[in-house]
Amino acid sequence: MLLGNHMTVALTRQPLEALSDDRIAQMLADAFPPHRCAVEFHEDGRKVALRVRGPNGAEFVVEGKRLDLLRDLDALAQYIRDVRIHLSQHRLRFYDQADVVSRGVGSATPVPDDPLIDVDSWRDVRYWSRKFGCTQSVLRAAVNVLGPRVKDIEPYVRRQLQR
Repeated sequence: MLLGNHMTVALTRQPLEALSDDRIAQMLADAFPPHRCAVEFHEDGRKVALRVRGPNGAEFVVEGKRLDLLRDLDALAQYIRDVRIHLSQHRLRFYDQADVVSRGVGSATPVPDDPLIDVDSWRDVRYWSRKFGCTQSVLRAAVNVLGPRVKDIEPYVRRQLQR
């Protein structure tokens, strides 16, 4: 870019601060809801492995990604997307998140046509359990396994009631 007649300025992107081991571990542990994810460091902290526990108790292990390749926020986000795709091939479903690795602070606003069940609100649990005709414990278990989206929960609860 030319400024005036004499000076050329190159536009460059500012390098971002490298992510710490603790931050990477926390972001990976939080990236696979509703499933539990344990992060393990191997080879003296040079590699990271994941253990993701599915709803039926099955444990999936994602082995050996070099930690230095995950220090960049964009690389970590891509790794999380890749692992989610891999695990979804084993029939694991995840909550929809706007952006697992977000630079900003804020939350996704649900679309009005896609309501969510808040299991921390007793009113919400009472309303949806009455609407589906199930017990509150069945509703909470379904949300724990499938996520809070009503369109995911309703068919599951209806099938459970037919048994």
